[in-house]
Amino acid sequence: MTAHKNDALIPPQATDSDKALEALKAISGPVAGLVDVLWTTPLQKRHGDWRNAVFSALRDHESELANLADRLDNVQSIFIQATLEAMKTHIAEKREALRNAVLNTAIGTDLDDSEQSLLIRYIGELTPLHLLLLKYLSCNQKEYGKEKSYANLKGLYQKHMIQKQGYAECDVPEHIFKLLCMDLDSRGLARFSSSLEDFGGISNPSPLGTVSYNQDSETIAITPLGHDFLRYISAPPDAAYAEPS
Repeated sequence: MTAHKNDALIPPQATDSDKALEALKAISGPVAGLVDVLWTTPLQKRHGDWRNAVFSALRDHESELANLADRLDNVQSIFIQATLEAMKTHIAEKREALRNAVLNTAIGTDLDDSEQSLLIRYIGELTPLHLLLLKYLSCNQKEYGKEKSYANLKGLYQKHMIQKQGYAECDVPEHIFKLLCMDLDSRGLARFSSSLEDFGGISNPSPLGTVSYNQDSETIAITPLGHDFLRYISAPPDAAYAEPS
């Protein structure tokens, strides 16, 4: 079709996006309330709560923010990354971990910039159940270190966390517990030997060509990165998380 010189004077036709936007503006009654509850309200509230939590923590530790200008670029990057993760969750434990990570970055940490960014990503990926299991592994090495099966480890973990600590949510099915362990292992936060007997009595012999399994060696351990992670998500001066000796 040949364009006419007056085509530029013809008002553009409304697109589907324009029509959808106008439809949203025209919504009233219960549906309007639903749009507000599902979109505007949670974004605004989460952002406001997150910003206030971070700024309050920074004020409480203002005396520890010496030489902040030297690491300002990384502090800004970590804050932005943590903010994106915080906006995606309502879970208090995850938002607290993200706040503590930002605070530790601002105060100064011996972790390099890349490791800090990696650990922020881990906070977003992991659940409070992962964090509880990792904290248990960090403090009870002598109790579980030479266990021979996931069933025994699960029994020790739940006895400690439920009976002694009161965390009823740690009573999880076997397949969930195994998944928690594998998630920590795949991220390099903990190590679980291939010799550990799986649930249901299924053995996992070491691959051919590896050194034969020593019955007295440790089968489960938290890694240095796991200790770094727990320290990074702990609030100072509690960064009071101290690596067990």
